[in-house]
Amino acid sequence: MSVAARVAQEMGVKLGHE
Repeated sequence: MSVAARVAQEMGVKLGHE
């Protein structure tokens, strides 16, 4: 997985928990 994809996934998880 690329760094950009990883960052996007991390942001998605954080937004999902928020």
